[in-house]
Amino acid sequence: MKGGRFLETFPSCPKGAVEQMVESTRWTALVMLAALLAAAGCAVTPERKPAKAEDLTIREVWQVPGLTKDQLFDAANRWVRTAFDDDVDIIQYANRRRGIVVGKTFIPYQRPNAVGLREKYDLRFTIVVEVKEGKVRTTFTDLHLFSLNEMGTIYESDLKIIRNRLNRRVEAWIASLSGDKKQEDW
Repeated sequence: MKGGRFLETFPSCPKGAVEQMVESTRWTALVMLAALLAAAGCAVTPERKPAKAEDLTIREVWQVPGLTKDQLFDAANRWVRTAFDDDVDIIQYANRRRGIVVGKTFIPYQRPNAVGLREKYDLRFTIVVEVKEGKVRTTFTDLHLFSLNEMGTIYESDLKIIRNRLNRRVEAWIASLSGDKKQEDW
């Protein structure tokens, strides 16, 4: 508001002082509005519960009829090396006699934060694949979220998404071996 009746209300003020006061009031109003919107956003954002430690292990047993332990071991070793977009050697341990392959790797993970912006993380984990005649057991442990600035908390809502993404990768691999039945018994 330059000039006009508003300036006439303050005849004794220097000319630029009123404009500065108006501009300062506008910025104060904008800051208060932003704070109010942020507080309102927090009020409607449901509280996120951290996942329980015992839920941070994802384990499934799969039937793969017609394949020997050695065939499954070779397939598991190949799959762990190639299924994840990691440039380093993923395999930490492999033992044909015991039928076990252990690897450490990550996948990208995103989730919305409290104000709706996307947080980007690496979901790092250990994968253990155990094989025996006609069966495969996959276990994902040591699940952690890392970003450039922080280590993130895995919430219950994250765990549902993470479990689904990891199991889809395993399901695709198991289906490629021509076995597609998930079983509870090992």
